[in-house]
Parts: sequence; C-alpha cells; structure tokens
Amino acid sequence: MNPSTPIRSPFALNFSSDFVAIEIGYHFDQPVYILTLRHNVVTLRLWIDMDEFILLREERFNTVNKIQSIAYRTEVIKNPRFPEDVFVYSPQANVEVYRSRNQWIGVRERTLLSELSGFTVRFPDRIPNGYRFWRSNIISEFDHEIVIIQFENAGDILSIFQNLGTFSRAETATLRRYLSEESSKPLNVQTRNVDGISLVAIGSLADGQLKVVLDSME
Repeated sequence: MNPSTPIRSPFALNFSSDFVAIEIGYHFDQPVYILTLRHNVVTLRLWIDMDEFILLREERFNTVNKIQSIAYRTEVIKNPRFPEDVFVYSPQANVEVYRSRNQWIGVRERTLLSELSGFTVRFPDRIPNGYRFWRSNIISEFDHEIVIIQFENAGDILSIFQNLGTFSRAETATLRRYLSEESSKPLNVQTRNVDGISLVAIGSLADGQLKVVLDSME
C-alpha cells in the first residue's frame, strides 16, 4: 500500500472500541505511544507522537491477525513559521469588497443581510477615526426585522439600526435604553430615512458625528 494513500480507520466514528495495550516506541527516531485497539474482530495499532499527540502511523489487522493496511507520515513539521503577510486580506481583482476609510466588509455579508432582512442593507461610507467594523446581526423586535451593524473603538460601540419603514420615538428610545445598560458613557441618537429605509445611529459620539455617519449611507 502507498504510504501516502489515506485509509479510513474503523474507529473514526465509533468510540466503543476495546483498549488492548499501550507501549512506548519510536517512529523515525520520534518517541511515540503505541496503542492497540480492537473493534469487533478488527485490530488497529496507532503510533501517537508523545509531544503533540499527532497520529504518525496506523496499522490495521484483519480477522486472522494479518496486516491489512499501513499508513504513516514520513515527515512532520512542528510549529512551522508562516510569512508575516499570510493572514493579511488582499482581495483578488475579480472579488468585490466594500471598503470604508479604515475597514473591509465583504459584499457577500451585505448581500446575506439584505436577503435575510428583505431590504437592501446599507453600510456607511464614513465612520470616525479609530472605529472598525465589529459585528452585524438581525433581530426580530417591534414586530419586524431589524438589522444591526456595530463598529468598535477601544470599548466604545457605534450601533446603526436599519428597518424597512420607520422607527417610532418609543422604539428609538427603547433601543437607546438597551444600549445604555452596557455603556459607561452617555449615548446620543440620530435618525434618518433613505428610500424607505429607516436608520438609527446610537453611540457616545457627538450628534454631528452621528449625522455624518448617517449622511454617508446613501
């Protein structure tokens, strides 16, 4: 059997196997635990790396205790070094993204929010310095679907609510009260309506800054 050919262990989805024995051994000069397990009439031997508990070798024996298959790793690289830019998001030329001044938000996320809410969700083109996109969600409140987009800056949260229709003054006050319970700073509120979509921005920013954010959501 080709060592690089993967085999399916009979124990992968069944943990009722009988433990038979454990030994100490080596695999390519690497100290290992050798476990012998039995499942029904099939026996399996596993070579487990002592440090990282990585499966290095597997032997399967048939009903007459003759070896049926072998699979093993010839090289294991521990704690590999990655290039510093490997986790930096660099979109390809054919990938659409929404970019504001200091954050990236995928078009896919906007599309999904729009599909789930039933209206075209908007993101601000301008947000204050230091704020970055944090999270988004859809909640059922006041008998309709509300989209929440939140930005964060050192613990300060800017929340933007969107709804197809209008938010009443009582509903806006309720949203502000909810957020005030988790904020150590006084929260201000600004509202706007764009093409039938009601927008409410709530945060510790000044009223003028909140208005700039909403005005950028054309």
